[in-house]
Amino acid sequence: MTCPSRLKRYNMEDIKFIRDDSSEKALQLIDEIRDLLSKNPLEEQNITVRFIRAAIAVSYKEPKQLPEQPVKLYAEQKIKSPRKLLKMPKPIKKKMLFAKKPEIDKKRLGIDMAIETFKRQYPLAIYTDSKGNNLVVIDVRLTDNKVKYIVAEPELDMGIVSKLKELIAKKKDRIKDAEFIEKNTRKICKKLKIEFNEDLLDKVKYYVHRDCAGLWKIDPCIHDSNIMSITCNGANKPVKVSYDAFFELDTNIVFDNEELNKFMALLAERAGKTLTDHLIEANMFNFIVKATPGHDDVDAKFTMRRHV
Repeated sequence: MTCPSRLKRYNMEDIKFIRDDSSEKALQLIDEIRDLLSKNPLEEQNITVRFIRAAIAVSYKEPKQLPEQPVKLYAEQKIKSPRKLLKMPKPIKKKMLFAKKPEIDKKRLGIDMAIETFKRQYPLAIYTDSKGNNLVVIDVRLTDNKVKYIVAEPELDMGIVSKLKELIAKKKDRIKDAEFIEKNTRKICKKLKIEFNEDLLDKVKYYVHRDCAGLWKIDPCIHDSNIMSITCNGANKPVKVSYDAFFELDTNIVFDNEELNKFMALLAERAGKTLTDHLIEANMFNFIVKATPGHDDVDAKFTMRRHV
């Protein structure tokens, strides 16, 4: 028989630690073993001992201890950003099937509008010949991609006009003498070996009247009632005409240095002044004239504004 002292090693108090198991099946098994021991502890000693040992071996397993790992912050972890890991498909840009809005060339639009406006007023006949044909015509049209004020005068050998003006200068009343002009024009044409005809005579009369009684190159402009002002800002620059304070056009009229000084002398003579005056002011042809004769490095210039 087994010694009773050894059995004390396996009494109820010694096996209380099995209750600590969290498994319900293990607790039920232990209760059955306790009942068996209480009924016949001596007879079942060997069986009980073996059974308890087996039950403990089966039911109890030590948990595996995982090695401690330091917690790393997201920034310390050498992994790619979630945005890079999740490659989102790029949205597909769909082309809208709308008709393209036509581009508007504002400069060209302004030109077209200006031309359309001036079509109501031009071309404008300023002088006619003895047959009723237009001799001098003013037009506003597109030239070099710019709207310009064009004065069209008849072609003529100006040598005839120059010699005739020398004769008229001796006696200014002769400018109104048609017989004197025709007679001397015939003589000059004969000397210069130029064919004389009525068309030529009409041209000569126009230029003589323009230069001797009018305002020379800009004379056609002052007969255009649409014009409000005429401006020249110096030699070799196009003369400008304006219709109001906001609309101005370049003309095809240009004075070189000699011509501009000559024109200043003409204005001074008509105003009863001399070129030594720093400012020439006068009223002529329903215009207020202000002119500055050229001197030193200052260019001659003039402005004419129509009386309102």
